[in-house]
Amino acid sequence: MPTNNCYKIENHVYKLLNISRSQHHVKKMKRIDSMCASARKHSSWMAKTGNFVHSNWGFENIAWIIHPGLSDYAIAKHFHNQWMNSPDHRANILHMSNNQVGIGVVKKGTKFYATQQFSHGSVSNQLPNKIKNQSDSYWLYVTMIVVVLFFILFVYIIS
Repeated sequence: MPTNNCYKIENHVYKLLNISRSQHHVKKMKRIDSMCASARKHSSWMAKTGNFVHSNWGFENIAWIIHPGLSDYAIAKHFHNQWMNSPDHRANILHMSNNQVGIGVVKKGTKFYATQQFSHGSVSNQLPNKIKNQSDSYWLYVTMIVVVLFFILFVYIIS
């Protein structure tokens, strides 16, 4: 049975993520050490508590598997396939604005926990999704109002 190395699994996950992005004509992501530390901390927390839940990070993928005896690459490939086969997780990986990633893998017994945390490279994009979605909705409404006002003005001018 192989001895697994979580850092090697993280490296494989990172390479697979950028291969998928390249195949979909999306720029590669940069791995950020502080984000990796945060992702490892969350994976470690899930392993310690047995709670399989998202953190308050904005764009995030989490997963766990039980696969004793698999190689580091096979474990990474399994995580990547899980995420790519899930529409929401796939969207995080292929989101064109996401340009930074933190990856953290932790092993407890025969179970592996993985976290990917994504960023646009600015603090405002690391807010929880609920806050970001409210902000996005606000700007959508403002844009719609401006378009309607221009349309009314246009109709008034030509009549």
